[in-house]
Amino acid sequence: MWYPETVGDIELIRRANQAWSQGQWRLVLETFHRDVEFHDDRALQGETKGVSGMIRYAESFMGAWTDYEIEFDDPVDAGGGVFYVPWEERAQGRGSGVHVNQSGATVYWVRDGKISRMHSFHDRATARRAAGLPLD
Repeated sequence: MWYPETVGDIELIRRANQAWSQGQWRLVLETFHRDVEFHDDRALQGETKGVSGMIRYAESFMGAWTDYEIEFDDPVDAGGGVFYVPWEERAQGRGSGVHVNQSGATVYWVRDGKISRMHSFHDRATARRAAGLPLD
């Protein structure tokens, strides 16, 4: 369901995703709540907390690739400040040279005009459930 008051939240997420895809980290960080929580199902370090944790995560993640591209779909408003965003990413491993193509989705929680929580999933159905959305 779409709520007019969430237009600003959708734009916030679009701005964060565009900045991430362009490697504009300062702009990405401006979209996060200072106590942001982030979990990536692919990451070995588990959950990351706070802006400084996000900086460490981004440095570690991006340092693993020589080439990295990500394309985000438009955010889907799940209601209650929760948004679902499917993505496709392509990368080449820095040490291995292995090419990776994968899809997934990130669920965002927005509070006080900032992204307060993010959870990236390899499996879009799991992400849809986490966002409280029906499966396609």
